[in-house]
Parts: sequence; structure tokens; C-alpha cells
Amino acid sequence: MEYSEKLRIYERAKRIVESNEIDWDDKYDLIFSEEISQKFNFDYYDPDASYKEDVEAFISAFDEYMRKQKIISQF
Repeated sequence: MEYSEKLRIYERAKRIVESNEIDWDDKYDLIFSEEISQKFNFDYYDPDASYKEDVEAFISAFDEYMRKQKIISQF
């Protein structure tokens, strides 16, 4: 997958997490879907706690993943 596609998915995930109109149960379902998390393969610590903590852990790892992908895409 090209960086531009990864970035599009990442930006969508960030909008979901930052939304005040979606509860954490729904954010969890949207983030851990075929359209977002299942398109990526990276390791992260899953606290296996609340929906909020699970989503925040994934997004934190996704942030780091995308920082690295941006650097790689510049070569």
C-alpha cells in the first residue's frame, strides 16, 4: 500500500478518535475494522481494558507507525 493510502486511512482514524459525537464503543468498532486496523500490521501494547484505552493504545502506535512511514516515503 502506498503512503498516500496509508495517510488517508490514518487521517480517518484520527478524525474518529477526536470526534465528540461518537462514543468509545462505536470508536472501537470503527477503528478495529477491516477498513482501518486490519489493513496494517504493526506491534503495539494492547492493554485489553476499556474500549477507550484499547483505541488510545492503537492510535498511539499508529501515530508512531505513520511517523516512520513518512520518513520512509521520502526516500
